[in-house]
Amino acid sequence: ADMLRDMGAELQEDVILRDAGGYTADIVLPSQSVVVEVDGPKHFVWADGSWKANGATVVKRQQLRAFGHPVVSVDVHEWSRLAAPDLQRQYLRDSLLGVLARDQAEPAQ
Repeated sequence: ADMLRDMGAELQEDVILRDAGGYTADIVLPSQSVVVEVDGPKHFVWADGSWKANGATVVKRQQLRAFGHPVVSVDVHEWSRLAAPDLQRQYLRDSLLGVLARDQAEPAQ
């Protein structure tokens, strides 16, 4: 959250999304309704030689998207490989831009 703030993002932490089934989001960027989930080790299982999101995490992401909240997942395994703050900022920036571009490209349902 601190890095997003340093990047100029207006955000809220630990938000109960009443418009999305009562899920709790780690971080919400209210201006875009973007949810940022910081996915630690308990969100993953080891399968087929790599870490994959577990079932509960996959379902939560799908449901948040269905309720109109684009989701950025900050994967602890990827994040830990980014030792320099500049690389971490770029990761966040790229992830946010990617999810917003996908959200704009998808037709409204």
